Amino acid sequence: MSRALGTAPVALMRGHGDVVVAPSLKEALFRAVYTEVNVRLEAEALRLAPLGQVTFLNDEEAAKATSTNAGVLVRAWDCGRRKH
Repeated sequence: MSRALGTAPVALMRGHGDVVVAPSLKEALFRAVYTEVNVRLEAEALRLAPLGQVTFLNDEEAAKATSTNAGVLVRAWDCGRRKH
């Protein structure tokens, strides 16, 4: 598993979901929840779009998204706690 992850925060496991790592429980939970959401959205986009027409984030956009996610991490954690 560690080889599959390498330096990535998430690895998808065919037929088994995913595994995430993070420096905190809050961030790990955020990644676990939103990885599943994003995988479903990506699968739907790939299903609906003409072949090769889905544009993924480039490295700069991905870094900005990661920074934005770090800023809302506590809010997402608090919302989740209130629901349960």
